[in-house]
Amino acid sequence: MKSVFISIGILVLIGTGGFFLYQVAYSQGETSGYIDGYNQGYAIGQEGGYSSGEAEGYHLGEQEGYKEGYLAGKADGYEEGVEAGLGHGYTLKDPTYEQAIKFIKEDKTDQN
Repeated sequence: MKSVFISIGILVLIGTGGFFLYQVAYSQGETSGYIDGYNQGYAIGQEGGYSSGEAEGYHLGEQEGYKEGYLAGKADGYEEGVEAGLGHGYTLKDPTYEQAIKFIKEDKTDQN
């Protein structure tokens, strides 16, 4: 009877020790797996989502900003030109050969 109780006691100790060892190993594995998974998932998500989203957003923002700035600047410049009495802002034409030669001869810019 005594040997039965000793055997049962040894089995209980082995079982309890195994259970605690299992819990410690499981806890360490779970923590390690969570950290590794989080780091890898974060890196992949940042590379795939954030980086490409940032690049796309920057490109679209740059295009929209340029377009808005161009239109606003063109409108302001046109209004200033009209208010200054310059007609429609600007008038361009190709001079004739004779007009170009006459302008070059009369222009004194090189003497300034």
